[in-house]
Parts: sequence; structure tokens; C-alpha cells
Amino acid sequence: MVRIIKPRFIRKVFKIFVEGEITEKEYFSGIKNYISNKSDKKPTNIQVTIIHWWNNSELIKKVIRAKEKDIDDFIYYAVIDRDNLTQKTLNKIKDDCKKYGVILIFSNKCFELWILLHFECRKKEVAKINDYSDYLNKNYFNGKLKKERGSIEKLFPEIIKWIEVAISNSKLLRAMHKKSGAEDFISCNIQPFTNVDEIIIWLFKEFWII
Repeated sequence: MVRIIKPRFIRKVFKIFVEGEITEKEYFSGIKNYISNKSDKKPTNIQVTIIHWWNNSELIKKVIRAKEKDIDDFIYYAVIDRDNLTQKTLNKIKDDCKKYGVILIFSNKCFELWILLHFECRKKEVAKINDYSDYLNKNYFNGKLKKERGSIEKLFPEIIKWIEVAISNSKLLRAMHKKSGAEDFISCNIQPFTNVDEIIIWLFKEFWII
């Protein structure tokens, strides 16, 4: 008698590693809940993990080590900001991510730029990281955006309404930099820039949101 072996279903798992324990963590947790409410495919396979490390190079090393321990071929994202990175260090991070199959999500200067793009296309550079938060509070959040737990979680319903605007504005920024002659957008010299939209589009397509 021939034994029929059923094919093993391999669950696609998205692992999102973030350095920020408040803004990034709460935003992507909000995205996961949003997908859960919108999609028939429940996103139990989206994992958001905080890595407490101030050095982005060491953060990437931790992500790579975690990936190497996994038996299955999960999809890994590393979400980082420009912070005080030099171009030499950023190039090393990019090379390591490419070598080990980690998708690098980069914002210059910071993740708050992605939040701002939900409301407008900011094309001017900023001098300080806090400039985006200050601008958001003054023009959109009435001082409610704070560096404390629950801040983004409370604001998320207002933010997510404009997710398509954020995706569109990210593409406009890339088009602007491309017109100026830029080829590699993940650079310390390209500002403002973020490719957070890439992970959002990927997840939305996977769970049939778009």
C-alpha cells in the first residue's frame, strides 16, 4: 500500500526588528492590529521585536544572529534610523543585510518622518531629530506625541487613516532624489528619506489589504 504524504504547509513569518521601544514598536503593533481587522488572513505570523541597542551596527548583528538560528526561511526586517551613523558604517550595515538576507528599512533622519508623511510630503531637511516630533505636535497632534508608552498607540487611529498618503509621499521623495541624480537612496547624504512604505506595501499585499 502506497503511503500518501501530505505536503507540509510552510507558514510565511514576518519578523520586524526595531530599535525604538515606543514609536516604532507601537506603530508596527498598530499595523498588525489594523491588518487583523481588515483581512480574512489573520496576521499571527507578524512578529514585532524590540532590540535594545544604541549602536545600529550591533543591532544588525543581533538580527543576523537571530536569523541564523531560525530553521525556516522567515522574512526579516531591520528598522533603523540615521541617528549618528557615518556613511562608512551605513555601507557596512547595507552589505551585511544583503549578505544575510535581511531587508533594511531606513529613515533619514528618523522614523518620525514616516509619521509626518501620513499628512504631508516634507521635502526639506531638518537639523535635529526632534524637529519632526515638534512639527507634528504643532501642526497635527496638538502636543500629544510624546516619548512615552501609549503615545503612538493612542494616535494610531488618526494616523492610519492616511496610510495611502504616506505611501504616495514616500514615492514622491524618492522621485525627487532620483531627479537630483541620486541612485542609492539609503545614504547619510539623502534627506529626507524613508523606505518604510516598502514593508507596509509588502504586508498589505500579503494579507490582501491592497
